[in-house]
Amino acid sequence: CEPPESLFMADYIDQGIEATRSRATMFRVLDTEGCLRAIPGPSHSYQVEVHDPHFPENSGEWSVTPGEVARKEGPGGVYRLTGTEFTQAFLGSPSAEEHARRTGQQLPTGLAEHLPPNQTCCMDFF
Repeated sequence: CEPPESLFMADYIDQGIEATRSRATMFRVLDTEGCLRAIPGPSHSYQVEVHDPHFPENSGEWSVTPGEVARKEGPGGVYRLTGTEFTQAFLGSPSAEEHARRTGQQLPTGLAEHLPPNQTCCMDFF
């Protein structure tokens, strides 16, 4: 499974190559708030909503400020992710920046700092 930032497909797709996925490995965040707390805090505050229909305990809205993560109360500008999208952003590939490009949402600076792009390699394949 090729990382989304890899150029192999972009370089050779016009050469008639075929790419398939086999034995897809699944990662899932089981504690959204714990994951947000585990990463050193951003220098900018942001708010994020995670909706995980497969694991409702992970769903909710959080306010992340330098040094604090708390359940969000009341309305406000919230960046929305599914449970799968949050897991991907937490691992760094595809990143929160890539998610924002795909969805057209305005990516908060704090979220971009907190969950930066990162090459994720699953050793089951290599």
